[in-house]
Amino acid sequence: MTENTEINEEKDAGFDVFELLVALLLGLAATGAAWSGYQAGLWTGNQSSAYAEAATTAIKAATDKTDAMINIAQDYQIDILGKQILREAKTSKNPAVRENLLEMADYLYTWQMSPEAYESLGLPEAKHATNIKVDDEDAEGLSEKELFELALHNDLDDAGNQYEEQMVADANAMFKKADGFFNAGQEHNTRGDRFDLVGVVYTISLFFAGLALVFKTKMRWGFFGAGVLIFLLSSYFLFTMKWAAIIPG
Repeated sequence: MTENTEINEEKDAGFDVFELLVALLLGLAATGAAWSGYQAGLWTGNQSSAYAEAATTAIKAATDKTDAMINIAQDYQIDILGKQILREAKTSKNPAVRENLLEMADYLYTWQMSPEAYESLGLPEAKHATNIKVDDEDAEGLSEKELFELALHNDLDDAGNQYEEQMVADANAMFKKADGFFNAGQEHNTRGDRFDLVGVVYTISLFFAGLALVFKTKMRWGFFGAGVLIFLLSSYFLFTMKWAAIIPG
């Protein structure tokens, strides 16, 4: 009787150890699945933020580029009008008319034209309206030589003139920045999907651990072993992937 009792106690002890191992596997796999899901959620949040930044930046870039194109069109109109006035002044025989025409041309180039277009024509930067005080009555305007040799002779679309590129440079830089945000969003999305997949693999480990508890034969060790292998595989991927920061910094 005593011998049978000891055998039963040994069996019970072995059974308890197995259940303990399965319980540990279940707990660890559940923790891994939960952490994978949490990381997937963080990466999804980062993805949304990146896409929002990309959209906002792209809209701002489009607005800036539209404004730049409008300014470019205005500069070309001012340049065309200024050249027409200068041609009239060059052929005028009346000194008073000539002087008035030169003053009009000076006003167009120094006060109406953008600094970028003004400088691209080779005109002296110091004489542009942006560098002149409004109440400065002694401010020197463009000379006749500067008007005829620079404003009349040079064109905004001359070969090698970087005027238009300069006008849209900031907008293009913002478009490039928006592309960077979008690419980051795609990368965050991929990372989130991978963590979701790892979470699925952890649940498969849970499935085999559950089967190990159902069977009372030696087959249960096979299911337990399969669960352990799947758990180790998913843990390997979990710890080798980049984790999202819990507190963005």
